Amino acid sequence: MEFFLNFAKVFFAMLEIFFLVSLGVIFAKFNLIDKQGLRSLSGLTINLFLPCLIFNHLIHHFSFSSPSDWWIYPLLGVGVSVLGFVIGSIVCAIDKSIKEKTEFICLITFQNCGYLPLILVASIYPDSIAREMFTRIFLFIQGFNVIFWGFGIQFLRPGEHKLQFKKIFSPPFIALIISMLLIASNMKFFLPKAAMRVTELLGNCTLPVALLSLGIILTEAMSTPINIRKSFFLKVLFSKLIVMPLIVLGIISIFNLPEFIALLLLIEALMPSAINLGVVSFYQKAKYGLIGRALLITHLFAIISIPFFLAILSMRYRF
Repeated sequence: MEFFLNFAKVFFAMLEIFFLVSLGVIFAKFNLIDKQGLRSLSGLTINLFLPCLIFNHLIHHFSFSSPSDWWIYPLLGVGVSVLGFVIGSIVCAIDKSIKEKTEFICLITFQNCGYLPLILVASIYPDSIAREMFTRIFLFIQGFNVIFWGFGIQFLRPGEHKLQFKKIFSPPFIALIISMLLIASNMKFFLPKAAMRVTELLGNCTLPVALLSLGIILTEAMSTPINIRKSFFLKVLFSKLIVMPLIVLGIISIFNLPEFIALLLLIEALMPSAINLGVVSFYQKAKYGLIGRALLITHLFAIISIPFFLAILSMRYRF
C-alpha cells in the first residue's frame, strides 16, 4: 500500500509538469511563439531567471557547513554523466544494429538535470526537504555543465575538436560563484533587501517558463521528418530509463548512501534525455529530428518510470 501511495503522489506531480509542458505545445501549434520567440524565452531563462533563482536560493539557504559535503555534488554531476556514457557505449558495442551510435550515446549520457528535478522536488516534498535538494541540484548542475559543454558537445560536432570551456562559465555558473564568495566573506548581510526581492521575483519565473519552452522545443523537433526504425527509441528508453536507474539503485543499496545523496542520484538517473541536446543539434544541423523524437519519448515515458522508481526508494528512505 505504501508503494502505491508514493507512486500516486509522484505520478500526479508528473502530470502537473506534463500539463505545463502541454501549454508550450499549444503555443507552438497555434504559432503563438515562433522560433525567434523560443530563442528569446530560452535566453531569458538561462541568462536571467535561472541565475536569479540560484543566487537568491544560495544566499538564503546555503553555508559551507550546511551541507558540509557540498563539494561532493559537482563530482556526482560528472559521475552520473560518466555512468550514462559507459552504459551507452556498452550497448552500442553489443548491439551492432545501432547505426546512430553518436546520438544514442549522447541520449543516454546527458539528462534533463536542472529544471525538471527542481520542479519535481518542489512538487512532491515538504519545503524543508525541497530547499535542501535545491542547493544540491544547483551544485550538481555545475559538474554536469563541465562534462556537457567541455566535452560532450563534441559528439554532435563531427570533425570539430575545439572544447567549449567558455560555455562552462555561463550566467548560472557565475551566479553560483558570486553567491559563494559573498557567503564566504559574510558580505551577503550587506545586500539590499530590495535587490534580493527582485532576484526572488525573477527567479520564480524560471520553472514555469522552462516547462513552456520544453513544450515548444519538443513540438519543433517533431515537425522534422526522419527515417529510422522504432527499435532505436525502444533501446534508448530501456537503457536510459530502466537500466540506468536500476544500476543507481544497486549502488545506493550496496554502499548504503546518505539519504540526500541517494535521492539526488536516483532523481538525476531517472531524468529523460537533456533538452540541451535538442538545442545543440538544432544549431549544429545534426540529426535534430531523431534527437527531438527521442527527447519527446523519454519525457513521456518518464511520467511512469519516475514515480515507479521513487516509490521504490521511498520504501528505504523516509522523506
